[in-house]
Amino acid sequence: MGCCTSQSVSQRELILHETYLNLHHLYMTEEDDEQTQRDWRIVEGGRYHGQMEENRMHGWGILVMDDGRRYEGFFENNLFHGQGKLSAENYLYIGSFQQGECHGQGQLKTNTSIYEGKWEHNLQNGCGSERFADDAVYKGNYKDGKRHGKGFIEFGDQSYYRGDFSEGDLHGQGIFKWADGSEFKGQWEKNQFIQGIMKWPDGRLYEGSYLDELKEGIGKFVWPDGRIYYGQWHQGKQHGYGLFTKDGVTKKGEWIMGKRIRWISEDDDIEIFQQFNIQKL
Repeated sequence: MGCCTSQSVSQRELILHETYLNLHHLYMTEEDDEQTQRDWRIVEGGRYHGQMEENRMHGWGILVMDDGRRYEGFFENNLFHGQGKLSAENYLYIGSFQQGECHGQGQLKTNTSIYEGKWEHNLQNGCGSERFADDAVYKGNYKDGKRHGKGFIEFGDQSYYRGDFSEGDLHGQGIFKWADGSEFKGQWEKNQFIQGIMKWPDGRLYEGSYLDELKEGIGKFVWPDGRIYYGQWHQGKQHGYGLFTKDGVTKKGEWIMGKRIRWISEDDDIEIFQQFNIQKL
């Protein structure tokens, strides 16, 4: 995943917390003899106490906003800038700010998740990790607040996906392994697998295309006992023409919704079988 490090979320959380405590201690130590600098002042949108410069919030301070939010950290020209802590009823952000925006390294806690990683202009951008209330964990890349690029997500039941993401969706090349041991490897589109190889714990295997997560189009299915069907599928069932191999003998046949309706003579010249042979090479 390139930019991601092996440092755990808890370790980075501790580092951020210690950074905040150190900065807060620095402010309190420097201002003990300057009581007036820490008096509350009425400012636009709330009340403030902390360092000022040319009648602007500048340096360390605390801003309690009229909308209920509270910021403790560094200011520059009335804007959050540097290390700080921004809290509201439903979230807590600790980390870096730039010109009033979450920007740099930071951690966001909400009622549903904890994100730790890179920020740009108030959105997750770059490498990060996120733990959700249902115990799912994502580690990977973000773009404009969404999972995007290479990533890994593990769910509470131990199933996982490793591969490409696009605008928050499983999209591109990836591997999904379910808790029961089933595995799909191949192409994904908007959270659905569309082309690739599905393996089941009992030895079954399917290689081909899918539509709405059902076998569709051309595909090959292998049973644990060695039987093979290669041909057309529809809504998850053998449907159309196909080649069926058993004990080394291959026959041509026709199926309708999973049921074979006839065997086809080798003398029958059906064009679709020529396409099957080409694709199998």
